[in-house]
Amino acid sequence: MPPRKRPTATNIFIFAGVQVTKLLFLGWQLMVLGFAYRFAPVKWTPGPWSFIAAFLLVDFFYYWYHRTMHEFKPLWARTYKGFALNSLSTRRISSL
Repeated sequence: MPPRKRPTATNIFIFAGVQVTKLLFLGWQLMVLGFAYRFAPVKWTPGPWSFIAAFLLVDFFYYWYHRTMHEFKPLWARTYKGFALNSLSTRRISSL
């Protein structure tokens, strides 16, 4: 395989692997979310305001998580080992 096509093939296989793992762990994620919903202290009704509130809440916590990473150097060093783009940088943000 020519050297220029090797990273493309690697990225395609990584993408396919991510999609397969999403399908494999879908049941687990739904079980955890169902458990969390059952025991949640506050029940939100679906609608545009609950979506906006959830979006802002997640954004708020992600901002403080990222800012804490800048302050706590061991966490920053473990997560960001360099900013070179390579085949593995396609999945930098995990979906919890």
